[in-house]
Amino acid sequence: CIWFVEYCYKTTRRCSTVSREFRSKYKPFTPDVSKWNRAIFYFGAIFLMPWRLLGWIVGTTTYTLTVNLILIGHDMRIPVSGCKKCLLKIVGNFWTRMGCWYCGIWWINRKQVKTDLSKWMGNGYVPPRIRAPIICSNHTSYLDILCFMASSHFPSFIAKKAVEKYPGIGTLGKSIKCYFLERASKEERNKILDEIKERAELASKYKDWPPLCVFVEGTTSNAQTVLEFKRGAFYPQKPILPIFMKYTAPFFDPAYDVLPIKLHMLLMMCQPIVFLTVNELPIVEPTPYMMENYTHLGESPDLIYANVVRDIYSEVFNLPKSELTFADKKEVYRKLFKPGTVETQQREGAARIYKHEQFPEPIERQREG
Repeated sequence: CIWFVEYCYKTTRRCSTVSREFRSKYKPFTPDVSKWNRAIFYFGAIFLMPWRLLGWIVGTTTYTLTVNLILIGHDMRIPVSGCKKCLLKIVGNFWTRMGCWYCGIWWINRKQVKTDLSKWMGNGYVPPRIRAPIICSNHTSYLDILCFMASSHFPSFIAKKAVEKYPGIGTLGKSIKCYFLERASKEERNKILDEIKERAELASKYKDWPPLCVFVEGTTSNAQTVLEFKRGAFYPQKPILPIFMKYTAPFFDPAYDVLPIKLHMLLMMCQPIVFLTVNELPIVEPTPYMMENYTHLGESPDLIYANVVRDIYSEVFNLPKSELTFADKKEVYRKLFKPGTVETQQREGAARIYKHEQFPEPIERQREG
């Protein structure tokens, strides 16, 4: 256990030496290791992590078997309904809440944020009293999924393809009609827009279809800025429930920025306690006032809608906007955990060019190539 803590410090040593300019430039994705405390991690690694890890493994295995048992004979092409739906929700709520506890989240504070949206929606706007077919949220950690599953919303998700293979979460995801998206596939991303629109229609009309939760920033960040919103959740032009999740912890930042996931999960289990606040804003929907007065925010109705909701997040929670993307996040990961990769490739490439210029291949070999 002590070795594991020292391994974490060794692996993340570059995170503590980054310059202020680097931290400022890549603010949403740069890990904050300033609060790390060896003594706390030693204590957690010895007395907390083994039991929490064991509980996670046993709980996930039991939960996966239970879900598979509940779904025997069910056609996965249609949503679960009736008694099976109630059982799935009860079991899912319990297991995901336990999963949060294993990672140190003892209590989830859910707040209804009351704010006047007339600035964006128009004078006299009254939020509709309905179940929103789409939930949009910022994305801070893999724990976000557990926290949503532990709530009364119990929604479906759009997640990266890898989540489909996660023990327990992937199984439940299939049962509640989640969409698993291959990030690199442009064709699949375009196809998903029509599927989201169809899904929003179904969730609006039928209670058996759970609401769809979309992490609109497209990647995880530390919730210190508002990243660009992707258009998917706003494409159907349906009412949306905006949610902002904020984690706070005394010794280790729960934000899953660029730390390797296995290291991050185990360090979470070493931390004694994590606080989570789930802020629910009033339901928003596209209005004629919005489309007439915010045309500068987008070329199409869905982009206008997305950027208006982004403005609401920024103003209500007093967060600056950031134009960084997933590509910038990968750049941060490379610089912190794989330094020299690009530089080495560039040097090798330059060496090959130099060698070719100084010692060109015979004409016969060039013709063969």
